[in-house]
Amino acid sequence: MLVILGLSKFHLKKFFAYRIAVNIEHSTERIGLFTLIAFGESVVAIIWDSESPHFSIPYLAAILGLIISVSLKTAYFGSDTSSRHFVHAIRRHVLTGIIWQYLHLFLTMFIIAFGASLSVLVKFSEYEQKTPDPILRCIFVGGLFLTNITLALLNICHKTIEPDPVSKCYTFFFNFILFLCSI
Repeated sequence: MLVILGLSKFHLKKFFAYRIAVNIEHSTERIGLFTLIAFGESVVAIIWDSESPHFSIPYLAAILGLIISVSLKTAYFGSDTSSRHFVHAIRRHVLTGIIWQYLHLFLTMFIIAFGASLSVLVKFSEYEQKTPDPILRCIFVGGLFLTNITLALLNICHKTIEPDPVSKCYTFFFNFILFLCSI
């Protein structure tokens, strides 16, 4: 096939010999900061102007939303540091590095969907006669579920050197059970 195209092994080696150098520390820091901005947006989205001066259901909804957002942030920044001896996904293999980078794109989308739906749900909780649209609830639960699944997949991309106290498969299974319970 390569002979038909006029390419030899020499031409392919010469073509793939040059690659763009990537500073791994800079790349991971930028991706982490972008994800942190998405988490911050989900926290800022909870802010609203309440008409009631007393503690009520919207306050409780905002506090629970803040707890969920902080828990997701802790799971994200603690996912690769649960073991002090690990090989980062970018250093592990080219394929895991690419998967790790693209999973962050989806992670950011899911965090933003979760945060936007959380904002609308908190505002809807202030009016007891109105109920939110079922699609909005699905976006909230689906965003939360897909964020947890993406965090589990990011954790799987890393290679732990020492034995893991909690297997990555158990974490993935727990996230799936959590999603089924939230429906």
